[in-house]
Amino acid sequence: MEIIIKKIEEIKKWIDINKTLPDFSDNNDYMRFAVEIGNHVRYLMLVAASLRSENQRGYNKEDAVIAGLFVRLCKLYDTLCFNVARNQGEIVKIFIRLIFETSIKIEYLISSGRESIESFVFVSYKAIKEIYEDLQGKKKTRELIGIENRILFNIEQQFKEDDIDIDTLLKNRNWKLDGKTFKEILNDMDIQIMYSYIFSRGSSYVHGDWLDLRANHLVYENGMYLPQLEHDRVDPRYISPMSVACLRALCKFLEWNKSDPDEFIISTSKDLETLLRKFDADHEEALQKDNYL
Repeated sequence: MEIIIKKIEEIKKWIDINKTLPDFSDNNDYMRFAVEIGNHVRYLMLVAASLRSENQRGYNKEDAVIAGLFVRLCKLYDTLCFNVARNQGEIVKIFIRLIFETSIKIEYLISSGRESIESFVFVSYKAIKEIYEDLQGKKKTRELIGIENRILFNIEQQFKEDDIDIDTLLKNRNWKLDGKTFKEILNDMDIQIMYSYIFSRGSSYVHGDWLDLRANHLVYENGMYLPQLEHDRVDPRYISPMSVACLRALCKFLEWNKSDPDEFIISTSKDLETLLRKFDADHEEALQKDNYL
């Protein structure tokens, strides 16, 4: 723990030193700073994920949903940073939507409580339900082969462990969290505009539709399309907004988990978010001033 405290104190000092931002001359300068911030965010998230409140040995199923989502967020952000460092913009774009969606689910489920968490677990079983129905149908007409028996056994074990009522599952027709679309969830959180800008737009990069292909994998020349094998160059817009989202989720997670009672990590994260927003504003001003990109 002493090593962790020392490292976080170093991050605090780094934030203080950079409250007056350094001079940035080009995209490389901005990116070096953005990646350094990203490394600090990654470390704080890793520490937060490993902490538990006093005398807490682990999580029950409901609390494990929040903990699991936060661990997922850590891994997604870590991979985003890895691809930012490799200057692979079109790959980074895939993780932007995934990070945004996961951070929103953390915030929504923490604020909504147990019933929403139970809904989250239940609606996760849509694909499993379809497989279960298929195997049960086959079982009525013939003996299941080895792999089918193993799949069915594992499904039935999951039902038992998660206390899933099979009859209710088979009758269910609404597979949305709390019966809401993701757009409706964002509307409840008063950030519905983010649906179009991040979630819906990000679908192109996740699913690889035409907009993704023409933006990232093809180049238009003389009325024809050619393969674009070079990676899209990154800039701070690829990492800064998701760094803010992760820091917000980190603070909410620690507050919910009661694992940072002195708010040592929370206060550091909030200071880092303040610096990050200042850096983002500086970068936007540079873009408008001389279009260096």
